[in-house]
Amino acid sequence: MVLAPFALLTVGLESWDRAAAAARVIGREGLVVTAKQGGLGHAHPSLRTEKDARTTFARIWNDLGLNRDHAAPGGLQSWSPDEMERWGDD
Repeated sequence: MVLAPFALLTVGLESWDRAAAAARVIGREGLVVTAKQGGLGHAHPSLRTEKDARTTFARIWNDLGLNRDHAAPGGLQSWSPDEMERWGDD
C-alpha cells in the first residue's frame, strides 16, 4: 500500500521535527557523551536519531517530487497524470 501524498507529507514533516529536536539535544549536550562507568566518551545517541530522521525526510521529500524547481510555472500542479496516479487510493 502506498501512502496518500498528505499522509506521506505528514510523516516527512514529523521526521523533520524529530531531526530538529535531536539537533537541539546534541547542541545542548555536545557531540560526545561520557559513560558513567569508565568515563569513556562516545558519540551522542541522538546523532543516530538525527541522521535517521533526516534520511527519512529526504526520501519522502524526493518521493513527493518536492525536490523539483517549484518556482517554475505550474509548481506542484506540473505533476504528470502518471505521477498523480501513483498516489491513487489502494
